[in-house]
Amino acid sequence: MSESLFDKYGGVETLTPLVREFYKRIMATPNLARYFINTDMEVLIRHQVQFIAVVMGKPAAFYEGMDMEEAHANSNISDRSFEDVIDVLEETLRDFEVEELDIIEIIEKAKSLKKEIVS
Repeated sequence: MSESLFDKYGGVETLTPLVREFYKRIMATPNLARYFINTDMEVLIRHQVQFIAVVMGKPAAFYEGMDMEEAHANSNISDRSFEDVIDVLEETLRDFEVEELDIIEIIEKAKSLKKEIVS
């Protein structure tokens, strides 16, 4: 059995600072920050850590948040904003020294959710 990406990169202890940095960068980007006005960022970060953990190989039961379509239903997220988020995610993964093949896998999984996120 091969090691999951979640385990390979140190689990929640590594993912939490990565997700915090990701949202720091999101909030520094006006086009993206506007989607998070009135959002409890600590709750969002906790859910995002859980979600990324599942994307990286944790069992689905680890994620306690809403499904992607429900979570983004009233956000009116544009194609451009979705692509900008993907770019920030990719940059953050690189800065946290995630290996290139693993970045590709994570980004592809994130991109596969576009239909559920973009309005």
